[in-house]
Amino acid sequence: MSQITSRREGAIQILSFNRAEKMNALTREMYAGLANGLNEAAGDFAVRAVILTSEGDHFTAAAFKSGSVGLPANAAFAARLALDAAA
Repeated sequence: MSQITSRREGAIQILSFNRAEKMNALTREMYAGLANGLNEAAGDFAVRAVILTSEGDHFTAAAFKSGSVGLPANAAFAARLALDAAA
């Protein structure tokens, strides 16, 4: 199962962290999935908003300690593009 799920509801793209058993602690795969989802939303003019949500009781416990890294530049760039597109 993917650690990031994506679905559309009208003009809203919903990206969900799907790693509840680890309090949705972010992994490299999740950073990549988040960047991909944001890039897709930024490139689709029909998307007017992006919602980040999560499964389970925790939104996120930040970065997973084993194998975690800072937010990749492409994910930060994708987030900025998605915010600009929604404006």
